Amino acid sequence: MSADTSIIRPEKPPILIEYARPKLYKKQENVFFSTARFVYCEASTKAGKTHGCIVWIVELAILEGFKGWNGWWIAPTTAQAKIAFRRIQNSAPPSLFISKESDRYIEFPNGARIWFKSAEKPDHLYGEDVYAAVLDEASRARHDSFLAIRSTLTATRGLLRMIGNVKGKANWFYLMCRNVQRKQAALDANGVAAPAQYFKLTAYDAVDAGVLDLAEVEDAKATLTDIDFQELYMAEAADDDDAFIGSAYVEEAMQRKLVPFGPLVIGGDPSQGKRDPAAFAFKRGFTIFNVTEHAGMDEFGFIGEVVKFVEHGVKTTEGEPPMVPTRINVDATGFGATIVKTLHEKGEKYQNIVKGFHMQQRSTFPLDYGNKRAECWGELKKFLTDQINLADLYDDEGLGIELTCIRKKSDSAGRLLLEDKDDLKARGYESPNKADACSLLFAEPMSFYTVVEINYPVQRRNRNLT
Repeated sequence: MSADTSIIRPEKPPILIEYARPKLYKKQENVFFSTARFVYCEASTKAGKTHGCIVWIVELAILEGFKGWNGWWIAPTTAQAKIAFRRIQNSAPPSLFISKESDRYIEFPNGARIWFKSAEKPDHLYGEDVYAAVLDEASRARHDSFLAIRSTLTATRGLLRMIGNVKGKANWFYLMCRNVQRKQAALDANGVAAPAQYFKLTAYDAVDAGVLDLAEVEDAKATLTDIDFQELYMAEAADDDDAFIGSAYVEEAMQRKLVPFGPLVIGGDPSQGKRDPAAFAFKRGFTIFNVTEHAGMDEFGFIGEVVKFVEHGVKTTEGEPPMVPTRINVDATGFGATIVKTLHEKGEKYQNIVKGFHMQQRSTFPLDYGNKRAECWGELKKFLTDQINLADLYDDEGLGIELTCIRKKSDSAGRLLLEDKDDLKARGYESPNKADACSLLFAEPMSFYTVVEINYPVQRRNRNLT
């Protein structure tokens, strides 16, 4: 019989930590220690959002953490992430943690770690077992960084706190906050706890709690412009002067519910590469009633989807049979040209229904628009901002972000152009595929195929498009 070579190790004694939560004012505590899994907080400067999140994530690490438990503090840049790193180092008792400067983490006696990361490279935010995260300055972070963080939290059902000063309306965080507000109100009305909650902290909340001096806030009010004061101290967003489509119009259109009527028009934006999804938008009358996105759909998949629409129709209204589209407008830039050519080879029916438009081609209205892409987006903007024929827009968070992220510019003749996708990507946004599909719904004047006639003169000027 062989000898037992196993080593008997004595059990480690439990670690006893006497913990008292650092002082937070009541509203601050209610925000960050909400029972909701996801918290979205728009806050004014110096209202205590960073301090509140530090207390929250450190408390989770100490009381619920274990070896292998990871918390993340993510900020738009490494320098911003280091602010929270230094605050914890300087305020927590040295016996409570060890920190590693090179890797930027703090480890507690139970083995739990909080890492401090930059949101500059979204691909670096996948993979670990993360149980809690803070996205700091969310209004200045990249949208795809949020998507990476949200994906990483899925396996652990981790908690997330997103905080930020207000920075105009043309950013994904502003639109997500509005979306959460709407859904939260609907769930509250039915007595259902919302998985995501929205909160706001203003300078006057901090004044009431004795954190800020009222005279300092009043001095800021007297010396700053109204817009700057509203954003910095009241957490109230102003419209981005460079945004082409204002967020208020998008929000209003998404809340309307109209009955679709008239012929069916489809806009199709093909994929331009492996990481670029295809998208379709569907419209009848004044209703864009559906928008779909298809990751990994190549040219053959796109063609197959169009054939399905033409041969079998599309369900548009309950109680009505599927409807064959009157028009399918396809972006014929890049791979789209081959798609349109292949579909036209199927015969006259497809030639009549499927129309291809190169986005750099001459606009139908050359005095107003610098190219076809500007025309499609310009007519989409008219559709959304028309205060007589009110629009109903498919309610989709990602679509709202895409529609409001595009900025306008003009050519030497003063005609409307839009920023290109490289500029958009440099600001942290991906290609707006769903919004592009919606814009293709307007590649031809609406009077070509709607039951409500809208007369467009061939040449137009001074229509306040920009």
